[in-house]
This record gives sequence, C-alpha cells and structure tokens, in this order.
Amino acid sequence: MNNCRACSAAIPITPGQTAATCEYCGCTYTVVAGTATAALSSAGTAVFSGGMSSGGTLGETPGGTTPPLRDAFSFYMEIEDVFPVTRGAVATGTIERGTINLQDEVRVLNAKFSTTVLGIEYSRATHRSATAGQNVGLLLRGGSKITLQRGDVIVK
Repeated sequence: MNNCRACSAAIPITPGQTAATCEYCGCTYTVVAGTATAALSSAGTAVFSGGMSSGGTLGETPGGTTPPLRDAFSFYMEIEDVFPVTRGAVATGTIERGTINLQDEVRVLNAKFSTTVLGIEYSRATHRSATAGQNVGLLLRGGSKITLQRGDVIVK
C-alpha cells in the first residue's frame, strides 16, 4: 500500500506492477522496484532492481518528473478535528491551498462523499470566505462524527 500525495488516499500496489493510479483523484504514479537502503547509501542516486542506477536524485521518478502534490485541487484542507452539531459537523483544520466560500460544494476524499459548506469560522467570528494559511472551522451539511475523522481531506 502507498498513499497518494495529492489526496492521501490509499493506493494498492502489487508485486511486479509498473504504474499505479489513484481511484479518487486520478493521479498516476510510476512504481519503482528497489531498496531504500541502497538508495540512501548511494549519496542521493536511486538504485533500482538489478543494481542499475537511475542517475537521478532520490525522490524523482525515472522519467524525471515529480508527481503533483496537492495541485490537483483548487482547495485543499486536511481535517484536524471534528465536532458534531445539529446541522451537520464542524471540521477544523488549516487551509493549505485555495479559497473557500459559503455554499461551496466540497468533497471529503477519504470518506467518499460530497457536501456543502454552511458556515466558516476563524478568529472567533463567522466569515463568508477563508483563504490559504488560515486555521478555520467549516460547518459541513450532513456530516457526522462517524463519517468524518482526523486525517480526512476536504477538496474543491
């Protein structure tokens, strides 16, 4: 198992597989066989199965491209805590990318459902929008403590 860098979803990988695709956001990853100790001991040059060197640095894919990191979505927030309320659930966290407005339709990736933002609160006041870098509480319609948990990702 591996985790998608864009949405943190689990990606199953079987032995001998050369590529993997995230079923939630569609990111494609190249699967490279090798050992971590050999890669770390070769001064930043990854060593693949059969002892062949990639010529690249550790963390790069063989094609020289790096997978997108949270760039697949216009809004990205990882849930730090959840509080159930009568109208749904309040999910708190820091916005890592983008802007969120009232009545925006959002998806919760790990819980696999979509919902609407009914309220935005930060700095002990309600607001109509919030931007990246702010620690906010989002009131989500219909979410409950059972369906939302720490580590889930809210995207737009």
